[in-house]
Amino acid sequence: MQNKSIFWRRVVLIAIIFGATAWILRGEGGINLPQGPTQQVTVQTANGPLEFDVEVADTPEELQKGLMHREGLADDAGMLFWFGQPPRVVSFWMKD
Repeated sequence: MQNKSIFWRRVVLIAIIFGATAWILRGEGGINLPQGPTQQVTVQTANGPLEFDVEVADTPEELQKGLMHREGLADDAGMLFWFGQPPRVVSFWMKD
């Protein structure tokens, strides 16, 4: 009897995972498109090039806001933070 209970718990868990995944992929899961102009960046790796669409944060307001208030990003999206020259050590903390 205990084996049946474990089996059905696993079935329900798998159904929840598949349902959540389908909901996210359908576009209602909060995957936000970039909010500003984007540039394509190519990163050369040992396995070949990877392409990303990135926003550039280079004003004090953009640097402060960053990616806050976004529920998610596409797998090939991101943000570059430009603090100008000369290079310096900076630190990040994001509330959400």
